[in-house]
Amino acid sequence: MRLAHELALTFTRHTPLHPTLTSRFLAGHVARMIDIGFAPCPALDPQCDPPIIWLDQLQRALPGTRRRPPHEGIDILRRLLCKQESYEAQVPLRAVVGVTASKGELRMSLDSLPETMFLSRRYSFGPLDDEQMARLKAAVMDEFSSSSHDGVFHLDLQEWNGDYVAANTGASRRFALWRRLSSTELEPTCIKAVVTPYQLDTEALQMLRNRFRLIYCYDNGLVSPFIQAEEILPNSFACLGGLSVGSFSKGLFLVPYIHCLPRGLAEPMSHLHRKIDEAGALDVGRYLTEQISVARRRAAA
Repeated sequence: MRLAHELALTFTRHTPLHPTLTSRFLAGHVARMIDIGFAPCPALDPQCDPPIIWLDQLQRALPGTRRRPPHEGIDILRRLLCKQESYEAQVPLRAVVGVTASKGELRMSLDSLPETMFLSRRYSFGPLDDEQMARLKAAVMDEFSSSSHDGVFHLDLQEWNGDYVAANTGASRRFALWRRLSSTELEPTCIKAVVTPYQLDTEALQMLRNRFRLIYCYDNGLVSPFIQAEEILPNSFACLGGLSVGSFSKGLFLVPYIHCLPRGLAEPMSHLHRKIDEAGALDVGRYLTEQISVARRRAAA
């Protein structure tokens, strides 16, 4: 059987396989994917890590991915995140929901960031009268980021949900404290910022929801069946490698939806998608769509 499989692969590089053979060989690789599973990888936490960071990493890794023939799903990913021209603006402090560094980690939820309070005279910020608030703001301006000189912050804007993420190298907890305390002021606190907006390409995101699933998970041997499946049927499955987060063995995998494959694969592909859902691995297209949905409900409330 293995010899017949290899001969068929060699032959199909020049002549497409018969649909029955295509379905039979693909079903074998899908069965291996199901056996291996799609275990979630904690190196990327969508509740903490700003999407712009890892979507940008993904796109920068794509130019080195050369396939012949080209893969439609990879072309989709190249268009997914679009960086726009930066501009200066006054941004409400409460709209900044994430930071790019806190104790060496990304933080996408400043409301959940613990506040570090030192009791020495230099770093104690309580009771927070006008003088103490001035000291707190000065400490943030002095240490929050090398790019915040003259009180100007550098912010990334996720245009699809309106969230701002601040670039910084320190004092993020004091920034979070300042942000929390600003909610008690009579007038909204705004900060001067250089804003770099990022958009999601609507057509590319729709393709990620209708034709392919981009799954981030442990790589426990999934690379081999994905590569072999793509050799049998180009423009179907694809392995894209991993993101540079953590020391875990991880990978990004394009999984086609059932209607994009031969009919003979309906049952094993249904099992495969159910396996992915049960495992709870990150589905990038679904995650981004949910972010948009939450933002729309928030705006309508």
